[in-house]
Amino acid sequence: VLSIAISDDVVFAVGTDLAVWQQPLSNMTTETHWRHCAKGSVEKIVVHGGKLYAVAYDKRIWLQDLQHMTRETDWELVSGGDVLDLAVSQYGFHPMSRPMHGQGGLTGLEFFNP
Repeated sequence: VLSIAISDDVVFAVGTDLAVWQQPLSNMTTETHWRHCAKGSVEKIVVHGGKLYAVAYDKRIWLQDLQHMTRETDWELVSGGDVLDLAVSQYGFHPMSRPMHGQGGLTGLEFFNP
């Protein structure tokens, strides 16, 4: 597992195959099975405000609404490139980017709230 996010009673995970998988958290055991739940390949995920945000191979942030996400629905592009990771705090959603030309990247103190 490369990345995990939880929303209500559902745990989402990015597998080593870069696919997004899910299963109910309350029933999860070593015997339960994961269900492939989203189109495409991603590296990192986070849930915020009923949406699943993901960093893809292109290092851009994409999102899907959890209520409508299927293996056929498309991801919506929401940021430019150079994003390395994602985080959520009480202040909102935070992408973490690479420093550019001696300048700092986004930190936990610089917020992105789409």
